[in-house]
Amino acid sequence: MGSGGICLLTSVFIAAVSLALFWMAAFTLWWQMHAWRSPALSDDEGTYLAQAWSVQQGDGLAHYTYWYDHPPLGWIQIAVLTWIPALISPESMTVGTMRATMLVISGISAVLVYVLGRRLALPRWAAALGMVFFGLSPLAVVLQREIFLDNLAVMWTLLAFTLAASPSRPVPQTGNQGKMYVSAVLLPDGKVLETGGALHNRANPVYETSVFDPESETFDPVAVDPEARGYHSCAFLLPDGRVMTTGDNPGNGSWNHDVSVYSPPYLFKGPRPAITSVIDTEWNYGDTQRITVDRPIAKAELIRPAAVTHSSDPNQRLVDLPLSVDGNNVDLNVTSNPNLAPPGWYVLFAVDANGVPSVAKWVHLKGPQALEATDASAHVHDFADAPEGKVAGPGKKRTSQKVSPTISGCDRHYGSVNVCVPTGFPTEVKKTTASRCAWLKANDYGRLKVNGRDDPLGLDRDGDGIACGKKDVARR
Repeated sequence: MGSGGICLLTSVFIAAVSLALFWMAAFTLWWQMHAWRSPALSDDEGTYLAQAWSVQQGDGLAHYTYWYDHPPLGWIQIAVLTWIPALISPESMTVGTMRATMLVISGISAVLVYVLGRRLALPRWAAALGMVFFGLSPLAVVLQREIFLDNLAVMWTLLAFTLAASPSRPVPQTGNQGKMYVSAVLLPDGKVLETGGALHNRANPVYETSVFDPESETFDPVAVDPEARGYHSCAFLLPDGRVMTTGDNPGNGSWNHDVSVYSPPYLFKGPRPAITSVIDTEWNYGDTQRITVDRPIAKAELIRPAAVTHSSDPNQRLVDLPLSVDGNNVDLNVTSNPNLAPPGWYVLFAVDANGVPSVAKWVHLKGPQALEATDASAHVHDFADAPEGKVAGPGKKRTSQKVSPTISGCDRHYGSVNVCVPTGFPTEVKKTTASRCAWLKANDYGRLKVNGRDDPLGLDRDGDGIACGKKDVARR
């Protein structure tokens, strides 16, 4: 039988069971109303309401109690619930309005059964069927509308189980938990901001940010970026001293286009110094350059502008400038070593004694004379000299070599070019089709087409060209 026939039989079965439960519930209600003159009251309901009334009046519990199996908090809950229908319909009999309230409690419990089923990875139809069984079984129809503390206990128990089965969330980084794709940004006060990252290859983002102090070699946790920042994420310093973070490209091929802007702690330590003038923005190696400031400063820094991609910024560089101060005039000594500060554009920060930086000014550090030539003449470097050794002749022709489809940790047997099915799943994922497919589904990979005939991860066991289909997961 094909998959379409199986789906049809499943739907017919679910509909038949639901219809049978509905008629059983209807018959039970009819029988109660005609045979028992329903709603028939029970002595337990009267006791419960008497206890609730006693609590409301501030008299404590009545003499006839259920101390041996019902704690006082249970009676308090009933007392609180009786106030609700009393406010809505004060002229109605308390037992009638309270039964309506208990139906609401029963409805909440039924919804929790569905949510719990979904969080336990049941398909929607199975979770819905469980909710129907819970709400329409003959026993439920009779007892769940009666004023029993047990019905409240069932609701709270289901809520506890539902919360316990909540989907796992990324947790802050701890001392024994590493992360990849982390971004690190040099700050003008000499510290380093590290933010973002993930626990696994393009999956499980880590929401953690801290400032590293190279003097004390400690990490100080700070405000966390609310956005996931893993593969294809960037973080870079802005001229005003803030840090911008962008991007994220998880394995399911989606893209995060949201931008976050982080304000480091030094922006909240008091007034900021200001560079009121820069005498010359074209700097040469070994120069002394003068700037003016509006308040005393402790140091001045040159920081290279961002050239960041894939969480890496090899262009980052912070160069401390020795200075001498004469009132608001500050003379800066530019290094004569281009290895410390390669030629190019920099942002210049003035930083006070509290580590508070100014808004940066742009300056241009000119390179050696050879790099400033305006003609197009060839420039020969040492690495272009004639190679050593003897060349006997051209090598033999070879056929093309296969390139592994597992480059960069992505198995290209599955999905489109933007999708990255990991070659190595997290350690908690079992090496089974069901476990791997459940992880891919939880991370929103969607429909995955198999590229070619190979299936190295065993995700297309029925061979229909679609990974993690229903038959793939159900097949043993």
